[in-house]
Amino acid sequence: MSENEETLSQTLQQNDFAISKVNEEVVEFSRVSIFGKPVTRRFNMKWNSFVLNLQSWIKNEKLIQDAFPNFSDAEREFLITGLSPDAWDKIFDESDNADIELSEEPDH
Repeated sequence: MSENEETLSQTLQQNDFAISKVNEEVVEFSRVSIFGKPVTRRFNMKWNSFVLNLQSWIKNEKLIQDAFPNFSDAEREFLITGLSPDAWDKIFDESDNADIELSEEPDH
């Protein structure tokens, strides 16, 4: 393992993140959500670009929107919190029926 790969591996472990290369254009990103559950999502982005941008964001060298400018708000939110758009909507629903237990992520 090269020094860069080892540094990346340590950084990912410290943040409860994992990434895997599906192919040159698709990256699978896993993390522990804010509810403590492991979650995974695939992103359409070249492997090298994803890794470099992820490292820049983790090291606070770039804001998430600068590291991943082509990602949607929902995709960036997933990187930050591990929440899907459905979970986000259920948590922050302001209607009267928004009584949900915040100890675990809502079902999708």
